[in-house]
Amino acid sequence: MYRDHRASLCVVSTVGSDPGQVVQSFQMLLYQRGGAFFDADGTLLLDSPEAEEVLRFLCDGLRSGFVVDVADYYGAAMQTALKQGRVIGLPMAIWYKNYGLVPNVPEQKGKWRVRDLPRFTQGGGVTAALGGTGFGVVKDKANTRAATEFLFRTWLTHDGQVRRFTETGYLPTRRSVYDDPRLGGYTDDFCGGQRLFRLYRDLLPDVPPFHQSPDQSILYDVLAGNLLRAYRGAVSPREALRQTAADFHDQAGR
Repeated sequence: MYRDHRASLCVVSTVGSDPGQVVQSFQMLLYQRGGAFFDADGTLLLDSPEAEEVLRFLCDGLRSGFVVDVADYYGAAMQTALKQGRVIGLPMAIWYKNYGLVPNVPEQKGKWRVRDLPRFTQGGGVTAALGGTGFGVVKDKANTRAATEFLFRTWLTHDGQVRRFTETGYLPTRRSVYDDPRLGGYTDDFCGGQRLFRLYRDLLPDVPPFHQSPDQSILYDVLAGNLLRAYRGAVSPREALRQTAADFHDQAGR
């Protein structure tokens, strides 16, 4: 596609001021491949064969044009790339259709489709994880009880969970809602009438676990810089991951 049409099917963010976006580009494919940042105990797992494979895949893609780099996923550079047809596909969260595509390229309505991620040759799954969206209430405050009851009477009702998807594009947080026929029959005009929720429901068994750590922000900071160095060819994928692990252990103290 890039050779014939100068169009890319994957995107990495390279804005140095936002480590989260830089890391996200790599993180989605790492979790799809079967790797992870942390285990259930918060131990760093980053320096792995899966991580090296994914980072090399992205670095090679940047050289070939299969992957294109943009400043960030939500700014003018990305909007321009989409409008000019230089980006015609990307691994991204489910909600990106509503908040990244619809407002930026409304003229492309009917041309986009959502699908599972192509599986890596060496293994892994067909979808990824970045933590997801949920609800929380700060405890022991004057309005804690009121806020909790508000959620249970609105977004956390069965109908509220259905509306969460049909009106905002976010997946329900209650598993029991996934069999609601309204969601199964919902068609998306922007995606040419595609029944998106049926795809998402079928992918549920393949969603990888996502463990976090209180030191996650440290990892994002040190990993972002090393990813950028690897993208530019200053270090190899292996060197970037080893340096990240060393920097993390040094700063986190464990």
